[in-house]
Amino acid sequence: MNSIGGAPLFFLEFGDIVLYFTPYTIALFLLVRVLDDFVFVPLTIGRSLQMHPLVSVLLLFIGGAVAGVLGLIIVLPLAGVVMIIVGRAKPSSEHVAQVVPVLGPTYAGVEGRW
Repeated sequence: MNSIGGAPLFFLEFGDIVLYFTPYTIALFLLVRVLDDFVFVPLTIGRSLQMHPLVSVLLLFIGGAVAGVLGLIIVLPLAGVVMIIVGRAKPSSEHVAQVVPVLGPTYAGVEGRW
């Protein structure tokens, strides 16, 4: 994929307008790369894992700092697994509705005071 991004530079090197278009081509390549890495990929991953895109970027930074390339590869799937486990460990609203009458209105915060 990187060779495709470098193709405009290769073709411009053989023209007379090298000094004019080469910096713009490099700037455009860097802009597209930064947008892809820090905007589009986190939005896509955030939607699929149902988490904020900033959290996915931070997890990638942490995974890369802790475990290098392997951390970059496994941090988001691991976060998805943890989210599933935590989501199943939380009591559902049906479970809370069954517990509230047992505890009484004071503990449920519906009425009364401590």
